[in-house]
Amino acid sequence: PIFFHKSDRREQEFLLATAFLPSMTVQMAEAFTGIKAAGRILRSLNERNYFTERHVMKDHPLFLYHPLFREFLVSKARESLTPEEIAALQRKAAALLVKERQTDDAAALLLEAEDWNAFVALLVRQAPVLMSMGRSRTIAEWIGRIPQEIVENTPWFLYWKGLCRLPVSPAESRPLLEDAFRLFESHKDNAGMFIAWSAVVQTYLFEFDDFRPLDRWIDWLDERLRKGASFPSPEIEASVAAGMTGALTWRMPAHPAMRKWVERALSLSLKSANSEAGMRSCTNAVAYYIWMGMFHECSILIGEMSKKVSAEAVSPLRRISIKVPEAMFYNTAAEFREQAVRSVQEGLEIARETGVHLVDPLLYIQGVVSSLNEKNPQRAEEFLRKLEKTLRSGSRTHSSHYYCLSAWHQLFTGCTDQAVLLAGKSLAMAEETGVPVSETIIRILLAHALFASGKYGPAEQQLSVIRTILPRTGSSYFEYLYLLTEAWFLLSRGDRETGQEALSQAMRNGRQQGFATMQYFWLPSVLGSLCAEALEAGMEVGYVQSLIQKLDLVPGERSRYVEHWPWPVKIYTFGRLEVLRDGRPLEFPAKAPRKIIALLRLLVSCGRNGASEERISDMLWPEADGDAALQSLATSIHRLRQLLGNDKTIQRNDGRVRLDPLFCWVDAHAFEELLDSAAGGPKPSSFGKAQIRFIEKALLLYKDAFLSESTETYALSYRERLREKYLRTVTWLGGQYEERGVFDKAIECYQKGLEIDNLAEELYYRIMKCYASAGRKAEAIAVYMRCKRVLRAVLGVDPAPGTETLFKALSK
Repeated sequence: PIFFHKSDRREQEFLLATAFLPSMTVQMAEAFTGIKAAGRILRSLNERNYFTERHVMKDHPLFLYHPLFREFLVSKARESLTPEEIAALQRKAAALLVKERQTDDAAALLLEAEDWNAFVALLVRQAPVLMSMGRSRTIAEWIGRIPQEIVENTPWFLYWKGLCRLPVSPAESRPLLEDAFRLFESHKDNAGMFIAWSAVVQTYLFEFDDFRPLDRWIDWLDERLRKGASFPSPEIEASVAAGMTGALTWRMPAHPAMRKWVERALSLSLKSANSEAGMRSCTNAVAYYIWMGMFHECSILIGEMSKKVSAEAVSPLRRISIKVPEAMFYNTAAEFREQAVRSVQEGLEIARETGVHLVDPLLYIQGVVSSLNEKNPQRAEEFLRKLEKTLRSGSRTHSSHYYCLSAWHQLFTGCTDQAVLLAGKSLAMAEETGVPVSETIIRILLAHALFASGKYGPAEQQLSVIRTILPRTGSSYFEYLYLLTEAWFLLSRGDRETGQEALSQAMRNGRQQGFATMQYFWLPSVLGSLCAEALEAGMEVGYVQSLIQKLDLVPGERSRYVEHWPWPVKIYTFGRLEVLRDGRPLEFPAKAPRKIIALLRLLVSCGRNGASEERISDMLWPEADGDAALQSLATSIHRLRQLLGNDKTIQRNDGRVRLDPLFCWVDAHAFEELLDSAAGGPKPSSFGKAQIRFIEKALLLYKDAFLSESTETYALSYRERLREKYLRTVTWLGGQYEERGVFDKAIECYQKGLEIDNLAEELYYRIMKCYASAGRKAEAIAVYMRCKRVLRAVLGVDPAPGTETLFKALSK
């Protein structure tokens, strides 16, 4: 422009210099040129419309040259100044722009000046900020303008180029970061080595494929710290601690310094400005705490993470990411089951609103776990379908988790062969990726699937392998799961003694550690049966009862006679009627209708299968017509349910009414259940331990006559039936002991029978024979005298000829 040539030398120098500033304040122009009249020059250019725009900012005006005018000025500067002078101006302008936080313009000037040292310094300072803003593409574009040979020999360029590729392709980013690490190491750049080390470790955690190569990186850091190396700054230490926590959690959870690294990472995350490293530390710590069974510590950490995210303005990714560890924790805590799926749904909703779907697969995984914990296989299948769509090649650990969850779903729904197939596929991938925790979980699942399929040998082989892996997990929680699995196999195969030892140790560990979770235990029915076994044997009764209640376990066929199961309602009938509701005696209201109590006694007297509505109506309302009686029955059932405090205690299906055995325990029904279990076990001639155990437990329940004060016909009939069963059982059991020469046990059985019926002469006779066989004639004669006295006093008769003959033989 003509006015440029008419300007004085000082004004021309001002224009040529300030052309390297894309925009400027008066203060910037003064600082850059050293000309105090900078403000007057800029205002004059603007007022004369000399290609200079003026924008009013908050507290000062901002000036910028028209692009064409600026291009002209830069061209003139290159004509009149040496390359060195131009480069010096660019560096000076860049420094001023950095100070004014105009980073992009500063980077452009340094790249144009090819001042690689200054650009590295700018990159080291500004790249973390740009990355936190999601501007990795900007960094990649900057580095893309640098000659390749310079990038390959400058560790910071390699580091940031690799870090930009990390979210897109961890496998591609790793060689760049490893090269950066080697250059830092050759330059003895301590800060660079630690930062590059942390980034290399991240590639394995992002790729989620083979974790075995992490061993050499873990060893490097161990050795470095053993030699006394220190961290250049708390921020670098926080990044390394986050990386080491992740590496050890997935690869070496039993590492001797594991707990210290977790604690250090969490401590630094609270102080560090690096929120990304802090989130990694917390997420890795949550996984570690869960796998170790440290649920209390996990609860505290989840609370702190949630508060921090709620209190800060964080990115959508962080808002979504917190939902994964939340769901992980809630899935381990029985009391938070509903919150687990809520966290999953909240995370997916934020992803839908923001378009950030990076964390979706992890949320789907927790959705599957939550659904199966809640016994909802249909919802689990929906999450599995979504998870399947996220599978990709080069991520075997992720695929292994998918097949593992699919196997769990198949086992849960009874498709055991398919569960075996999928669990085997999952295990093959897990063995290739080197994650001991994943391998342990999958092998436990595979063992259960094999056992449920009747493949007992292969199932027990899996247990043998798990024993060798457990020390590498360092987890008391997985030891607990292993012991439960071992106990189930042993007890199911009839090895009661060894099975109870394993179960006792598992329940003791569970109580001491406070375990109350279904996560990684595949079948609620299995755990329910084990709990019943533990209660029957008197193992950790309080803990086992709380486990049943927290996990909503339902008693199976083998559990319905277990008195110590935490039944909502327990009814005692041998003697006086007594009802316990949630463990507390139920006080019948003074004005409670007699028909309600009568209905309860009648339902008990009808046995485990109940009776038809017509029969019950006829017995309670014999004078009423059919419809009126049925209506009265319906009303009475409703009132009785209210009294018992649970609508599920009474079933009314297909015209029959009965007390529901899943919610209501009755001593008389348990008595019959135990005797039926004994009859369904070994044949009487085998005299098996299980058979004796069932019988002895049944006999302990029979303390007195059934509803001893009741005179109703239905009660009398059931009372006689139970009495006959009791006497027949003690007689048979005593006979078994007698045949085997165990006379003390036989006598004890027969005496129990006499406590119920002191007129049963056969029992006196058998006791006499036992004493005689044991060489205790005086005691045998005493039994005869008692028999004779009772029979004469009550019936007015003498003992039978057989008894008399035995007495005479004893008296010689």
